[in-house]
Amino acid sequence: LEGVRKEETYGFGHYAVAENGTLVYAPGLNAHRGHLVLLDGSEAVDTLDFPRGQYDWLALSPDGRSLLTGQRGEEGGKWEIRRWDLETGLGRSVLANDTLSVMPYACLDENRILAARSRPATQEWLSPAEATISEQTLQPISEELVSWPALHPDGSLYAAFVRGNRTLRIFSRDGSVQQERQVSGGDAASFSPDGRWLALRSQGDVVVTPFPSAEEFHLVAEPPAEMPRWSSSGDALFYRGPGEFWRVPF
Repeated sequence: LEGVRKEETYGFGHYAVAENGTLVYAPGLNAHRGHLVLLDGSEAVDTLDFPRGQYDWLALSPDGRSLLTGQRGEEGGKWEIRRWDLETGLGRSVLANDTLSVMPYACLDENRILAARSRPATQEWLSPAEATISEQTLQPISEELVSWPALHPDGSLYAAFVRGNRTLRIFSRDGSVQQERQVSGGDAASFSPDGRWLALRSQGDVVVTPFPSAEEFHLVAEPPAEMPRWSSSGDALFYRGPGEFWRVPF
């Protein structure tokens, strides 16, 4: 079967198969290239002056002047991390690996990236790593496989989810575990700028919990909701719905 439309980033095909074996698909050209845009508080959309590309895993720098993206060629292969200057529109590769795909979870500073890692051939995920741009090194943050990490604003602790059982784990940067809590269907942790709250997804809900106690969860949004992220001032929480983005005052 040819002509099945594939979407940007991971190249997912637009098709479904019914229980009786009927195949339904969306025909069309592959959407391997898209534009990056900025959305401000007034809902105005500004298309950035960057070339069309296969962008994914976006992470703004702390000063808001540059953007990290995960990218790969249209022919597939390994992902690498590129840095784009929001003022000049220029981009360059800042982190690539000979054997692994690397994508940005977060920009820690000008020289350090919290990076996701996977094996291109098998799509096997490995534990995230702190990457150093100047030395092109990758230092795993945990010996056990974890996902969706968030670094506390004071730089001392990580929050992440243990793969398989989705346990929320709080651990120091030397790897020692400080706290664990079972979270059903948990992922996508995000610390507030003051470090007093932790946002995450649980069973399709977006919730927040006080930190460091993490004993009580407060509902922000019901399913389908994902990828909670704080505003730089901590006065709002953003999340993604089924076809739109939402902003909730906090």
